[in-house]
Amino acid sequence: MIDTRKEIERRLSVLDGLELSRVHHAADMLTLSFGPLRQVKNFKGMVKAVGQWALHVQCSWELEQEGSPVAAREDLCGPR
Repeated sequence: MIDTRKEIERRLSVLDGLELSRVHHAADMLTLSFGPLRQVKNFKGMVKAVGQWALHVQCSWELEQEGSPVAAREDLCGPR
């Protein structure tokens, strides 16, 4: 049987030690870029910066720095 937590940790281990180089969102999906940014052309031929790795998160999330919350999915909704 697969240990889901261990599998997630194993797959995300490639991000360990890499600098968070870009944070973006589209609607409620958070996109985090890790590693040095490089220039690439998108499907429309426009140049954009992308990291070595990207993590797309489309569920409840919270970013913390030194144990304190910095941002959460709910923050994308604006003031209530």
